[in-house]
Amino acid sequence: MSDAGAQQCPLDNDIESRLGIVCSFVCTCNEVPNQGRGGINLKQSCVDVGLQRLNETCDTGLRVQVPYYMGDSPPSPLLMKDAEGLETLEPIRNFGHAINRIISMKRDGAPLSETEKNWSEGYTQYDLRIPDAVALRDPNGKPTQDNLLGVIEVKFPPDDWGPYQRRDYGRIAGDRDNLKLLTPERCSCDGPRQTQYATETQPAMEIYQDRLEEKGISWSTIAAGVGLLAGGAAATYFSGGLGATAGGQAIRQGATMLLGAMGIGTAAAW
Repeated sequence: MSDAGAQQCPLDNDIESRLGIVCSFVCTCNEVPNQGRGGINLKQSCVDVGLQRLNETCDTGLRVQVPYYMGDSPPSPLLMKDAEGLETLEPIRNFGHAINRIISMKRDGAPLSETEKNWSEGYTQYDLRIPDAVALRDPNGKPTQDNLLGVIEVKFPPDDWGPYQRRDYGRIAGDRDNLKLLTPERCSCDGPRQTQYATETQPAMEIYQDRLEEKGISWSTIAAGVGLLAGGAAATYFSGGLGATAGGQAIRQGATMLLGAMGIGTAAAW
């Protein structure tokens, strides 16, 4: 979810431009160590944080780590509720909270037998799926299936699909064709260290570039801004001291370049 003050990025109503944005983070984050303390996948976390920081600057329509309850048809997003008990647009971020919501949904649904009640109180892993990102048709709407351009999953080697993961993510997307897998290979992350946005390595980026330039928007500035955001997010997340400071400066500089290219003032975002 982007900040309330964030402007919408100049994106067409298709998923290809979103794939290019995610690929820019995949290529930059591919250079960080694969695992940190406690087995945390740093590359994956770097992509997540980078996309979230970009949304704070301009809303890409990409929503990161949205949990879905697979017991509904179609699968339903698990969203925070306001003081009146109404769903907001903000996904539940806490894993335990998501599990408790699922248990509550089961109990509040059709009458259950005692066996089913006992079963529902335990965690059933395939009841909950959390894809890396979903792309929304309407950034101001909920991440329900009718508002999805597609589901995006990022895999860094040697990571691969888990049991039934591809099937379940296809259910969330509504169609297997709307499930997009991105890897460093698929994003063509060439070179020992890609910290700049390389347009020739991104899917459908030439088409997107032409569309932006038709609107009078500088692609080179957009590209450089996203590249700075990606590198800055990585430095901020994985470095301390001067590294984190430099990362923050890169994020702010990237944000300024993005908003300037789109003719948007920076006051709302920073």
